[in-house]
Amino acid sequence: MLLAGLAPLLRPETRGPLSETLAAVRDGLAETRPEILVLGNSLARWAVDPDDLARRTGKRVFVARLPGSRPAQWYAVLRHLVYEAGYRPDIVLVAATPGWTLSTELGGSDPQAWLAELLGTDEPVLARKVFGSGPLAFTWGRLSGRRAAWRDRAFSRLRQAVGGAIAGGEGPEGVEAALERALASTAGNDATRRRGVLPVVDVRREERARKRPELDADGSLVPDFIALTEEGGGRFGRVWLPVQAGSSADIAVPPPVLARAYAILREGGAALVDLRDLPVEAHHFRDRLHLNARGRALATAALADELDRTGLLSGRVRPPEIPVAVSSPPVFRRVGEPPRRPVAPERREDTPCGFAAPVPDLAYLGDRVTKAMGLGRASPVVIYEDGERLAGFADRAEREETCAGAASFGNKAVVFSPRGDPEAAAERRYEVGLAPDLPLETAGGPVYWLYPGRGPPRSAAPPRPRDRPGARTPRPCCRRRPRRRRSPRARPGR
Repeated sequence: MLLAGLAPLLRPETRGPLSETLAAVRDGLAETRPEILVLGNSLARWAVDPDDLARRTGKRVFVARLPGSRPAQWYAVLRHLVYEAGYRPDIVLVAATPGWTLSTELGGSDPQAWLAELLGTDEPVLARKVFGSGPLAFTWGRLSGRRAAWRDRAFSRLRQAVGGAIAGGEGPEGVEAALERALASTAGNDATRRRGVLPVVDVRREERARKRPELDADGSLVPDFIALTEEGGGRFGRVWLPVQAGSSADIAVPPPVLARAYAILREGGAALVDLRDLPVEAHHFRDRLHLNARGRALATAALADELDRTGLLSGRVRPPEIPVAVSSPPVFRRVGEPPRRPVAPERREDTPCGFAAPVPDLAYLGDRVTKAMGLGRASPVVIYEDGERLAGFADRAEREETCAGAASFGNKAVVFSPRGDPEAAAERRYEVGLAPDLPLETAGGPVYWLYPGRGPPRSAAPPRPRDRPGARTPRPCCRRRPRRRRSPRARPGR
């Protein structure tokens, strides 16, 4: 009985009706019959204005966006909703950040459900690269996605009814329109007007997204996008979109992987449109990820220019040149030794071996700051015991219980455990300095810290001329400048 009930799920002809999101993509393709097709998620939605791009290029444009989706969903849309339906766009663009275009993740429950709606039983590319080796993994993944699709359909009307009531009694059909009206005001959604809330939310989101799979250019779907587009008679291009630094989409791609990604595009005769260096600032974003109307206007104009420059419009595609910094990573050499300064550690009485050396003026170099930057625990602040450096990036047990000579610098104090007997720590000499390692090896990868100048690692300003011994007091001027009032320093929310 169970196998009989599951059998229809595994047949390609039983894909059934599409969900509202995929139906909207299908209907948009039928209405537009695009010559330029943009595939992506919400980043593409808010970065590319199809009407403006169509006006600038003279071609019909459609942006097929699936919120929260990844390359697996975009590939399935291109294969099943575009080419199987008979559409043949001249240009196919995948628009996202470099890390997301190389990802083989499935995304959340909604993207998995959309993927399951599109898939048949003959999916060699996705079965191998996304679901893993073996038919069982693919079948189970497809079945799980369909279960999520059924669940979403079951609760769809209930959610829409409740949402319609909240939206003012407009009914289920008015929910989407109400949300669009609420988000349409650029002035109310600029990141500059929500700085009091965004830091707390984004840091929590980044901590949840810290564990990411390793990126592999050859194992990504980029070669398969190129082959599928060529089979459909079109030209393929990747578009790298701008996001704010430290956001969940700002995924660091190792230089060897990035170099291989460039090489794959060159070998396949594809183009690269890199929009990450656009002159966009915080007031061009509606949040840490998505551009607002002003940012989208800049990105769309730049995209039109790049489509012309790379030859995607004319048909004479110019493959990207591999940057020297990517193909040959720079070699750095540190001159001199970073300075140190003595500190007086304080015993932490609630721990067997814990000590703390306060250095509040170096808080801007702590692990808390580097985590917010997306680097993980990467503070360069280290502590020396009688001239020997203690191990860094220690966990709580190492720096409080084991007396193994391990330390970490999270915010305002270097917390460490001495080597050996903690009672003898009062007779030892402790100094705080900056790690001379280049690069500094961390759990998240190598980090390059550059220390300009030769002064001590302090944040205090140098004394003014009149405060130095023997300095002449400057003569008063005949004209007095009005004093400028200083605005209070902004503090991030907790």
